[in-house]
Amino acid sequence: MRVDVELSVVPGTVIPMDHQYLLASWIYRTFERVDGEWSSRLHGSGRYKLYTFSQLMIPGRRFRVRGDRMEVLGDMAHLQFSTAREDVFVNFVRGVLEAGEVVVGRARLPVLQVYVVREPERIGRRERFYTLSPVIVSYTAGGREVWLTPEDEGFVELVSRNLENKYRALYGRDPDGCVERITPLREPKRKLKRVGNAMHRCVEMYFEVEGDEELIRLGYQVGFGRRNSMGFGMVKRVVDRAGRKSL
Repeated sequence: MRVDVELSVVPGTVIPMDHQYLLASWIYRTFERVDGEWSSRLHGSGRYKLYTFSQLMIPGRRFRVRGDRMEVLGDMAHLQFSTAREDVFVNFVRGVLEAGEVVVGRARLPVLQVYVVREPERIGRRERFYTLSPVIVSYTAGGREVWLTPEDEGFVELVSRNLENKYRALYGRDPDGCVERITPLREPKRKLKRVGNAMHRCVEMYFEVEGDEELIRLGYQVGFGRRNSMGFGMVKRVVDRAGRKSL
């Protein structure tokens, strides 16, 4: 389940390039306003919140980079949100419609429209995706975090293990298979993103994934890799020609 939130932007608005943390904080506050008790259960439920969201997307890339910030030159932006949980989907949409705006730091972006994005009827054993927000794949060794890229040994295993754990968290049972192969179809773009006071190494990529259909669908719904609820790992299916339904 995913939605596309169309936002109005005053040309000249300045937004941090690394705005995932700001969006994550806004989403958290929005959930609290909609249903504080439910929000507390969601964010106290464990490692996997089972939702993800994109970076702000500016049509035509109409923005100018100024150091660690971007100046938006156009008058519109989009934010996509995706989840495998109906309650999360309903409360996000309700919160966006009630708030009427998305707040990114000091920038207040009025909501123009909220669209439901039709999901693919079928996800196969081999699919192609590109990232709408960077993918984090890492593990902890000797008290430090080790970041992996698709070229590194263990990358696919960690992606698969992460999705298998999310599957168990969602369905309460083991998946039937695993992710077998991830093949970048273009050179991955290595990124360094700030989340709060911490820096995270991640990649933007156009890739093919092969393996268990249910795990691949779950990756499409809730994100690949780690820290999805902080705005990492959201993807779009390359062959999508999905329509949008206005709410």
